[in-house]
Amino acid sequence: MKINDEIVRDYLVGKSIASYRSAWFFQKGHPFTEPSYSAGERERAAEVYRALLATAESFQPLNREVWDALFPGWPTALEDACVDLVVGFPQPYDAMAMRDEAGTYHIILDLLCWTVYLGKGDLQSIARNLLTHELCHMLIGRTAAGIDADLNRGAYADMLDALTFHEGFAHLVSYGGKELGETDWSSPQLRQVRESSRRDLQLALAAGDEAERAAYLSRANCGKYYEKFACMAGMLYLAEQWRRGGTAALAERFQAGYHGFAVQCLR
Repeated sequence: MKINDEIVRDYLVGKSIASYRSAWFFQKGHPFTEPSYSAGERERAAEVYRALLATAESFQPLNREVWDALFPGWPTALEDACVDLVVGFPQPYDAMAMRDEAGTYHIILDLLCWTVYLGKGDLQSIARNLLTHELCHMLIGRTAAGIDADLNRGAYADMLDALTFHEGFAHLVSYGGKELGETDWSSPQLRQVRESSRRDLQLALAAGDEAERAAYLSRANCGKYYEKFACMAGMLYLAEQWRRGGTAALAERFQAGYHGFAVQCLR
C-alpha cells in the first residue's frame, strides 16, 4: 500500500493546512473543516498517527487463511491501494473509502476524528479491523466482475445481490476484530440477528414500489450495526457455510459469484 501523510505532517508541526481544502477527497466527500491547532490536539493526533502508520505499514489482514483462498496474490493487488492519513474532516468522518479520478482505491483516515478512540481500545487493533474490512471490499470489486457496477447502478435485484455479497464477506472476515473460530456463531444474539435480517431481506426482495425499494436499499447498509440487514444476512449465511465446510466452502461460494446470492441467504 501507498501511504499519503503530507497533510498530517504539516499539521503536527503547527503549519496551517487550509491550502489542502481543494484536495480531491474533500471535494468528493465532506468539505474541508479547519481544525484546532492547539498543542494538546496536535499531541493527541500524533499519538493516533504513530498507531495508524504502524498498522498500515505492516498490514496483515484478519483471517489470513480466508484472504489467501478468496484472493490469491492479494499482497500484490494491495499495491494499488492507498491509505491517506489526513486532518480536516469533521466527526463522524473518521474513515472513508473512495476512488480517485484515476480509479485508485483510497482509504481515508482522519486522525483528529480518531482521537475519540484514545483510551477506549488498542488503536492498532481497531485500524487493522477497519483495513481488513475496507480492503476486502476493494479485492471483491477487483475479483467479482461487474459487482461494483451493479452495486451502484444495477437493477434492484442485482443491487441487493451485490450489496449482500460485498458486505457479507467484508463483515465476515472483520467481525469483532477476531479470527472466525473465536466467535460463537450460534450465540442467542446472533441467532436473533440472523432471523431478523433474513426477514427484512425477504421483505426487501419482494418490494415492488420504487420508494419502498429505495428505503430498503438504504436500510440494508445504513444505521445501527446489527440492523444493517443485508450485511448481517450475508455475513451469517457465510458463517454457516464456514461452520459446515471451512475455508474451502467460503472459496467455493465466492467463486460461484454474487448473482442470486441474496435469495441463497434465505435458505
